Amino acid sequence: MDPGQDLGGLHPRRPLPRHPRRGRRRPPRTPGHHHRRRHRHAAGRHRHPPVRPRLPRPVHLHRHHPAPGRHHRHRHPRRRRQRPRPQGLPPARPERDHRDHRPGRLRQHGGRGVSTAPRTHAQAQEWARTGTDLFLGAVAALDDDAFHRPSALPGWTRAHLVAHLAANADALCNLTHWAATGERTPMYASAGERAEGIAKGDTLTPGELRTWLQESARRLERSLDALTGDQWRTEVLTAQGRTVPATELPWMRAREVCVHAVDLATQTVAFTDLPDGFLTALVHDIRTRRGLTDLPDGPLPEVTAWLAGRPHTLADAPALGPWL
Repeated sequence: MDPGQDLGGLHPRRPLPRHPRRGRRRPPRTPGHHHRRRHRHAAGRHRHPPVRPRLPRPVHLHRHHPAPGRHHRHRHPRRRRQRPRPQGLPPARPERDHRDHRPGRLRQHGGRGVSTAPRTHAQAQEWARTGTDLFLGAVAALDDDAFHRPSALPGWTRAHLVAHLAANADALCNLTHWAATGERTPMYASAGERAEGIAKGDTLTPGELRTWLQESARRLERSLDALTGDQWRTEVLTAQGRTVPATELPWMRAREVCVHAVDLATQTVAFTDLPDGFLTALVHDIRTRRGLTDLPDGPLPEVTAWLAGRPHTLADAPALGPWL
């Protein structure tokens, strides 16, 4: 093929491939075509459906008093309730901290440091051992002549206190025997046996009193340590006629030895030397038995001494009779 040769003669002109949809020819458009098409679709879209005849329905008249419990469209739901009637003014609240906390005044919720937390069995056992050591130590420091001197209890000598604590240990041994074997053995065989044990302080010598006190204390300690879990739950009868479980025996002994160690009046043991937990439990116990609701404001040892009917330094506190 020579350069510059006309290709049209050798290659005839052919139409190029077109889109399949573009191959069809549309009909010629006339003026107003789009307007008629849009009007036709709009007329079909806004055409109203045919009206169907409805059945006659009853006409509900407006009621001003609807049935109770139903909502009304013209009334507020809260206005259906009955308006509350005016009531009297509430009682005036007491002023905060209105109690008198001056020293020596009675308080409504117990003295300073007083708590009503319950004691535990382990605590009572520890207090019984502590009180026994205090009492035995105070008695060991006494000479023979000091046994017949008066104690802090009116009409009691120190020999009476020693005999009472020795007889108390023997009586509690009877209750431990009851708890261990189930055999009913009361603390005292008769109503006068307790008084007879106290009276032995006048007949026994100081040496005999020391021996009786030490042996009875060791015997009670061994019998308490020998009790098992089921035996501790055995109910026994106290000298006052109260039915208590055997777990109360260490607490009963702790009260006797701790308080009477102070009653010896040897100037070596005071309420300040007793454990705070014991004093708190003792205050709660005496307060419950005496039925007191108010306690004087003061140190815990002084409040305990006042409740027990012992000498104290509280001012303006009413006098109470001796306890224990």
